[in-house]
Amino acid sequence: MNRSEEDYVKAIYEIENRQQSDDLITNVQLIQYFSHTAQTVNEMIKKLAKNNLVEYTPYKGSRLTEEGRKIAIKMVRVHRIWEAFLVEKLGYSWEEVHEEA
Repeated sequence: MNRSEEDYVKAIYEIENRQQSDDLITNVQLIQYFSHTAQTVNEMIKKLAKNNLVEYTPYKGSRLTEEGRKIAIKMVRVHRIWEAFLVEKLGYSWEEVHEEA
């Protein structure tokens, strides 16, 4: 999986968690999240669906599959471990670490 695919999986995961509902994530939400064009978002969602990382319903939206969710959770965990390392071992403040991690 390339960096762009990881970014989209993580974004869908974050948006799903913010919504705290079973609503599908719309392409409009992803367009706003990334400031990408509709075509770019649509192509990536189709690619993720082909790779079984999202379930996509045209004109409705998408949600992560179990495989997509596992990957997203793993990425979030690794990110948090890096944040903790930067704060505890390298002396960064919590406000600085998100971008570095």
